[in-house]
Amino acid sequence: RGAFIRSPAHWRRHYLDKIYQCAADEAHKVGVFGHGFTYSGHPVIAAVAAEAIRIYSEIDFVTQARRLGDHLHGALADALGDHPLVGEARGRGFIAGVQIVEDRAPVASSRPS
Repeated sequence: RGAFIRSPAHWRRHYLDKIYQCAADEAHKVGVFGHGFTYSGHPVIAAVAAEAIRIYSEIDFVTQARRLGDHLHGALADALGDHPLVGEARGRGFIAGVQIVEDRAPVASSRPS
């Protein structure tokens, strides 16, 4: 209890067909097909988003992410800078990526063929 379904992407075809038929039957009755997207102004999702934005502002989330990101990137550089399997560690703010390589020697970028 307390669960809230946000996206039907994982539903089985059987249920999607039933939902479609119900929507199609109702659209036929009222003369219009009402539809939307996953988060289309649903009051629960809108309230959660508004509260998240309020909290992010209150705790100055962006500044904290920058500060913690600087620490994260410094720690990654210290820990992995000379590791033989790490080609590069980079990112922005509190998001980082580590490139794992077989050989640290520079290689040309590959282009899709």
